[in-house]
Amino acid sequence: MIRGKYRILGKVGEGGMAVVYKAAHTSFQELRALKVMNPALALDNAFVKRFTHEAVLTRKLLHPNAVRVDDIDEADDGRPFIVMEYIEGRNLEEVIRHEAPMSWNRVCEIIRQVASALDYAHRMNIVHRDIKPSNIVLIRETTPHHPDQIKETAKVLDFGIAKALEAGSDKTTQTFATLTGTGGVIGTPAYMSPEQARGLRGDQLDGRSDLYSLGIVMYQMLVGRLPFKADTGYEWILAHVQTPPTPTWVARPDLDIPHPVATVVMQCLEKDPQARPMGAAALIEEISRVEQASPDASGPSRVGAQPLRKKSSALTSPSRGYEKQSTKRGWIGWVSAVMAVAVLVGGAILWKTQQARRVSTVATPQQTELAKPVTETRPTSSKDHSANSDAPSPPTQQPVPASEQAATPNATSSSNSAVVIPPEEADTKERTPAPAATVTEPPIT
Repeated sequence: MIRGKYRILGKVGEGGMAVVYKAAHTSFQELRALKVMNPALALDNAFVKRFTHEAVLTRKLLHPNAVRVDDIDEADDGRPFIVMEYIEGRNLEEVIRHEAPMSWNRVCEIIRQVASALDYAHRMNIVHRDIKPSNIVLIRETTPHHPDQIKETAKVLDFGIAKALEAGSDKTTQTFATLTGTGGVIGTPAYMSPEQARGLRGDQLDGRSDLYSLGIVMYQMLVGRLPFKADTGYEWILAHVQTPPTPTWVARPDLDIPHPVATVVMQCLEKDPQARPMGAAALIEEISRVEQASPDASGPSRVGAQPLRKKSSALTSPSRGYEKQSTKRGWIGWVSAVMAVAVLVGGAILWKTQQARRVSTVATPQQTELAKPVTETRPTSSKDHSANSDAPSPPTQQPVPASEQAATPNATSSSNSAVVIPPEEADTKERTPAPAATVTEPPIT
């Protein structure tokens, strides 16, 4: 019995900072979780004061995806403890160990809920600083309107704890380092952000530090392993600062992880906080767009979609991402293709134009023959003064040369056919009168 109202039912877990017990409130008959501080840390008055302050702030964090803090008190031996809502579920660390790689639909739903809790906390200027699978619990419960359907709810633990440790004295840091074996680093080396790895603390960190840690959790859920390989805490720190993460499609090319989902993960893992989503709310929006863009929301599928937002390139620089480089290459390819097509079309048009001009300036043999002038002898008529048989016959039309008949076969085939006479010839014939006909008069007897 603690403080005469909490009956201890069992030990739930133990960490470097505290031990967690399952307890029952004797008056309310409700289950609670008690987190009792480690005796070594309880001796540091500065840490206890800071811990109490952070617990008071966290109590105001009322969100369905964050574990609720009900009270803070001291045990009979003077150790402070926090009273929290008791939840029965599976730790995400355990789920990953047995079920990863997990379906991308389930991963997106869990990450969206965690990001929702982080967004609410960040609006209250509370940065978690220690997002990792062991601080996320999954609860399976039925929905109110559909009892036959099971809903999985994510709950985030330990808001404000890392900040209390971080703001403690040097003695507190050394004590925590001895208890956890992290070498004086506040947080979990495998999941800390590059800012934390470089030693930034307090107001130097913002919510984007939590998004980096959440990106590592998302990567581990999808792929089944971490994006870096390291054996010691210092190797992890160097990896977060210097080593580009292995892309999901390289780590597990056999998995059907949609490209937009992989893009969101790799964006969260940017070394530069400016290249990550601007906040947890922006991350939620991008996850929603990913799900809407997927043609199959019921299971894994491979979707080729454009990047959700502007990215930077981490393939060439540790502080950059991947999508901007691939997007830039794509635009260059499209522009090059359009320019090549334009050059080919322009060349074809120019060639045809030149051919047309060449044809118009060079006459064919047939055109040459047709252009030759046609010599025509117009017949003249005579008046019939007498029916005498001795009267001379009127002059007849001269035959057309054979060469001209071959060039104009239809000119002599019909009396109704038109004869084309060049304008020069026409003018000459108009100016030259036709020869007069000779008529021989018969003698008068």
